[in-house]
Amino acid sequence: MEEKVGLLKITINMFPEQFEFFKNYKGLVIEGTGLGHTPGHVPNELAKIHEKIFPAIKKVIDSGCVVVMTTTCLFGRVEMQVYSKGRDLLKLGVVPGEDMLPDTAFVKLAWLLGNYKKEEVKELIGKNLRGEISERSDEKGFLY
Repeated sequence: MEEKVGLLKITINMFPEQFEFFKNYKGLVIEGTGLGHTPGHVPNELAKIHEKIFPAIKKVIDSGCVVVMTTTCLFGRVEMQVYSKGRDLLKLGVVPGEDMLPDTAFVKLAWLLGNYKKEEVKELIGKNLRGEISERSDEKGFLY
């Protein structure tokens, strides 16, 4: 198990420094909002500090840290292609955590980083290895 793995819960009043703490970590799980988002866009002057969050996440990723996005939703998966904020996070290098709970993703990431190379970890984090990721279902709840 890799010990230098963190878990960060997203809130609406985030500061870039909260991400910078993880710059020398091997892995970070972000418990994002909704479909897997963080503050990062600036809808008004009150949210001006948010423009520094995406660069802070990029610094963490550039330091060699594997960053995995999960969601606060109990039922549902990370869907980072729906809104521009998610697509921007993907461009930074954030890896979708499918429908894993944040704590599950944390343990999986720590185990993967302790046993595999970084590029393999990025691929394996999104694969169902032990039942931690559920099968996809359609809008009626049927598995496919």
